[in-house]
Amino acid sequence: DKFYMHISSRETLQLTIKRFNAVSTPPIILDSQCFFTSFEENGSVLSVLVLDIPPEVGPRLVLKSISDTEIWSLTINGRKRKVYSDNDNTWIVPLEDGKSSHLELALLRKGEKLSLQGRLEAVLPETGLASRTVRFGIALPERVQLLSLEGPISPASGETWKTPVEFVGKPHFFSRSFYKGQGMKLAVSYKEPVEKTHK
Repeated sequence: DKFYMHISSRETLQLTIKRFNAVSTPPIILDSQCFFTSFEENGSVLSVLVLDIPPEVGPRLVLKSISDTEIWSLTINGRKRKVYSDNDNTWIVPLEDGKSSHLELALLRKGEKLSLQGRLEAVLPETGLASRTVRFGIALPERVQLLSLEGPISPASGETWKTPVEFVGKPHFFSRSFYKGQGMKLAVSYKEPVEKTHK
């Protein structure tokens, strides 16, 4: 009930071995990443990156630094912490050892003073972490209105999102699915509406 093949002992048997490469996949996928940016009249831009990081990420998170941007504050699980740098265009954020870390990293950048109309930029740093969604909040001064936003994101309700205390102004919310943590630049166009007077 068995079958087999045979060759003469004088013949040569040649075998071919083919190796397969593993397909690259993100080692850890977060549920979401949140980035909230507030634009002030004087040109100051305060952004807050909010992440819930599992212990599997390790003892530290390495972010690619953003030019012309300084660290305003960092809290891990509600406690103030310091951010370090290796002078190689990176920020090193210490995480909780062996447990989840709720990270809130505030970044401050100086831009041009807001005028009657113009264009503003928000820069999400490269985290290297993948997530099912990435959430954006843009807050503008009350006197101006949002005309458009350039970037690979879509409008979202955002009403149930928990925003940091630094997020101040007229809010607008956006989101994107299946983010790989590669960093992102968003451009906001704004204008002060013309008030019509009635005679």
